[in-house]
Amino acid sequence: MTAELRGLTVHIDTGRWAETVLEAVDLTVPAGKITALLGAPGAGGRGPERR
Repeated sequence: MTAELRGLTVHIDTGRWAETVLEAVDLTVPAGKITALLGAPGAGGRGPERR
């Protein structure tokens, strides 16, 4: 079975920082495949204070 995401947007708000981390993502994963979504080095840290 193929898995599909269309127009996925993820906004994270921790109360200390808020950021849209994915915006309007379309993704298709073919049957029998494993797929990972990775960010750039340093992405996914502790918010703006990491900059």
